[in-house]
Amino acid sequence: MKILNQKTEQVSPDRLLPHPRNPNVGRTDVIQASIEELGFYGAIVAQQSTRHILVGHHRHQAAVQAGAEKVPVI
Repeated sequence: MKILNQKTEQVSPDRLLPHPRNPNVGRTDVIQASIEELGFYGAIVAQQSTRHILVGHHRHQAAVQAGAEKVPVI
């Protein structure tokens, strides 16, 4: 099976928008510590037309809190 549109880009976190219907709440402090220790694991998935985050809301929040200039996005 061929996977389409798996191109990862390095994007400024402020270009992404949290999805308005995301009900999840997470421990961004723990995620931020993990990112600082181990690096960013997996890309954020965002809808290109709206810039809404579909996967990776908490990684995005943790990256913003850590002052990241770029995050990996599909």
